[in-house]
Amino acid sequence: MDESGISQNPYPAKTWGLIGKTPIIRHKMSWKKLSVIGAISQKDFYFQVIEGSAKSQNLIHFLKMLLKENRKKILLVWDNLSADKSKTVNVFLQEHTKRLRVEFLPPYAPELNPQEYIWRRWKRNDMANFCPVNLSSLFNRTKYTLRKLKSTTFCFESCWRQAGI
Repeated sequence: MDESGISQNPYPAKTWGLIGKTPIIRHKMSWKKLSVIGAISQKDFYFQVIEGSAKSQNLIHFLKMLLKENRKKILLVWDNLSADKSKTVNVFLQEHTKRLRVEFLPPYAPELNPQEYIWRRWKRNDMANFCPVNLSSLFNRTKYTLRKLKSTTFCFESCWRQAGI
């Protein structure tokens, strides 16, 4: 499980252009952003899009959704974000120990987090060079591209392999 942010500023990617003509991305400088909370299993991908930064209550809402959609026990492999360790989140996790087990990754080890490989693929392939006119268009594109990614189940197992888990 992991969180990722995306702002109205474009996520530039490599492109091509005519010799001597540098491609230009025109956009409004805006720092409005969305956050996405995501979790992958070997066969599925779950996500929630939030305006602004992910807070403890957003994480709890996402965890409740995971519990509702999955009737089995859940092992969360989670990064060490400060919101993940808040008192509110810890209380929720302790109340749900029968179904939720959490293993925290070492600090600064994104290569061990399978969800990071989903974020990288999503941003490089689906959000590259996208210039939203407003937060609503960013929100719509984010949900559309993540739903599309969710339907491509072939990559989830490879994310776990890349992370070495």
